[in-house]
Amino acid sequence: MKLDEANKFKYLFVALGACIEGFAAMRKVIVVDATFLKNGYGGVLVFAKAQDPNRHHYPLAFGVLDGENNASWTWFFEMLKTAIPDSSELVFMSDRNQSLIAAVANVFPQSHHGHCIWHLSQNVRGHACNTTKAVVAWRFMELARCYTVAEFESAYASFKVRFPPAYKYLEEHTDKRTWARVYFPGVRYNLDTSNSVESMNSVFKDARRYALIPLLDTIIKKFSDWFNEHRKDSAAGSIDTKLVPLVEIHLHNLWSTAEKTPVRELNSYELEYEVLST
Repeated sequence: MKLDEANKFKYLFVALGACIEGFAAMRKVIVVDATFLKNGYGGVLVFAKAQDPNRHHYPLAFGVLDGENNASWTWFFEMLKTAIPDSSELVFMSDRNQSLIAAVANVFPQSHHGHCIWHLSQNVRGHACNTTKAVVAWRFMELARCYTVAEFESAYASFKVRFPPAYKYLEEHTDKRTWARVYFPGVRYNLDTSNSVESMNSVFKDARRYALIPLLDTIIKKFSDWFNEHRKDSAAGSIDTKLVPLVEIHLHNLWSTAEKTPVRELNSYELEYEVLST
């Protein structure tokens, strides 16, 4: 906790040890978002979360700040750094708040920072003219998720022709390396929006009206309950299971197609094969 010059509350940061310890087994993508408190004192509630191998929410830390400004965000990330060190493998995902962006760059200089493509799509749709704005937003998100440079460049050229004002906005106000999958320098896996952490804001919607101590109690209790349940689920699984349930179910659903798919060996030494799917 940080106090101001008058010895009054200013910032709060909480990271449960069990959650920080478990982060070693998670993909190194941290989603961060803030939401306003409605308790009469102002300020914002901040969550930092990751994702477990089964694509479930994995809470890392939370904080209470006086607002989204350079000083508060810098303090929050400095506290987070005491639990999770800077690394070139680390990726942050957030909206495009300039204070947040600057704080991540200063405190975690080795990490990579991606911008939520859903938030950005709403800005893009605002610059669309003479077309259905929702279609422009959807086309942008499709564009951001292209897997190859050739596919991206082709789609981006088509986007330029169909939606010139939106294209101009992207060129003048964004960097493709922060939102396009093919140019992003880090590894963000399936996480390209901050929507997942915003669902945590929804969970604590009512608690945002509480004073600090009841708010703190509520969040820690829910985090503890979540972790205990998560530990039970992990313990209940067979030690012979090699894959998480999400992947096992996906492979099971693919089996009927996969067993009919032709496979041709290309290089037995390098274990390279060609698999053709209709």
